[in-house]
Amino acid sequence: MKDIKSISVATLGPSIDHQKSLLAMLSNGVGSVITLPDSHSFYNIDSAPSRFKKIIGKVWKPDNKAYLEMICQKLDDSSTDVIIGYWGTNPISDLFSIKKLRPHIKVVLMVLCHPMSLNNLGIRRQNFMMQRATASLDGIIYPSINMAEYFNKTIYKKKMPCEAIIPPCWPQAFQAKKNARELKDESNIVFIGRTDLSGKTVHLADDVRPLMNSILAQGIDLYHGESKETNDNNLHRKAFKPMEQKALIETMSYYDASLLAYNTEACKNDLRFHLTVPDRLITSVSAGIPIAIPSEGYGGAKSYLKNYPAIFEFDSACHLKSMLADRSHVRELKNIAWEARERYTAEKQGDKLNSFIMSLM
Repeated sequence: MKDIKSISVATLGPSIDHQKSLLAMLSNGVGSVITLPDSHSFYNIDSAPSRFKKIIGKVWKPDNKAYLEMICQKLDDSSTDVIIGYWGTNPISDLFSIKKLRPHIKVVLMVLCHPMSLNNLGIRRQNFMMQRATASLDGIIYPSINMAEYFNKTIYKKKMPCEAIIPPCWPQAFQAKKNARELKDESNIVFIGRTDLSGKTVHLADDVRPLMNSILAQGIDLYHGESKETNDNNLHRKAFKPMEQKALIETMSYYDASLLAYNTEACKNDLRFHLTVPDRLITSVSAGIPIAIPSEGYGGAKSYLKNYPAIFEFDSACHLKSMLADRSHVRELKNIAWEARERYTAEKQGDKLNSFIMSLM
């Protein structure tokens, strides 16, 4: 049997921060790593296929001979043993086709967000896609115990691939370097979620203006990215210009807490928020800042925070205000959060990923 240093791995997905995290996890383990685009990313690069073919490729199979030939050539050239696809349902059809063309390669899906849909019909459709994928998967990686339990209960019908629970974390290089130890006089929180509510990828759950308004009414300073949808001249609203993630992380330690919330009441089905670990949570933990999160729901996020003892769980904006008003406690939690961030790096998840890869062999 191969040892970990002789194994070659390929990652399959878009060039996003989750790719960098995977590379950081793999950096001290496997012998070699290559990065490959999923078919959705490939179509965005190669503008020849029509919009209809893009949709067909994403939902059913990648109908692009050039794409599959390119992928298989790179897999062969690198003698790839394991391929890990990531980012929603995008890589499912790719992994399905690759397994048929190269059955000796172990194919793995890293489930970062499932389901994506916020209604019952969409969830059933995406569950069907996942069930179809499991026939070809050798392994699957979950972000939380909540997601693992859901898949075991709902997705698997016959075959169950090898499993691992690996919390998603940004690389150590992403983490804040400077801790702003001074405490502002006024209670404040930062929200790093969507505020540009006219964007094409915005969904109903992104509109947290009702919660924002209740927080502002309590006299809590609320910092967030500026947008025309939130420009109401409220004295407690502190909008800032959009920043790159690294710059944003460096500024976040100045705040009392990072608000993690969605407008779940606007969703027909909010299952997604019980299973998934949102990127904005990963970013907040990298910044070493306390988390303000509603008391109800968000099971996946709360399981992720099990070893991060700097949390404000609130029932209402009034409740949140009362907790933030205790400035000595806020200072204590800010210091705890800063120390705890070091436990949440992609590199520290490397041993789990290495063990999982060896189990596939």
